[in-house]
Amino acid sequence: MAGFELLLSSVAGFLLTSRVASLKLGMSLALRIALGRFLASKVLIHSNYLPFVGALFGATVATATLLTLTLLKPPLRGVSRRAR
Repeated sequence: MAGFELLLSSVAGFLLTSRVASLKLGMSLALRIALGRFLASKVLIHSNYLPFVGALFGATVATATLLTLTLLKPPLRGVSRRAR
């Protein structure tokens, strides 16, 4: 639930401010929280599918990290936003 609430608040922040950064940051945090809790529950019940869930969590963390890093990258100088 916490991941979904964070995703909804980031969408609301995007709609209020039109900043893509708030949407990317909220989405990356929501994905990490949601799948992190899913992984923790599978570890607690000693699931047979733990390697698959761990790989899924690793892919999610990698994707969320890439989203965050592209968010932190400085904009290109001399190039308008529409040209990118």
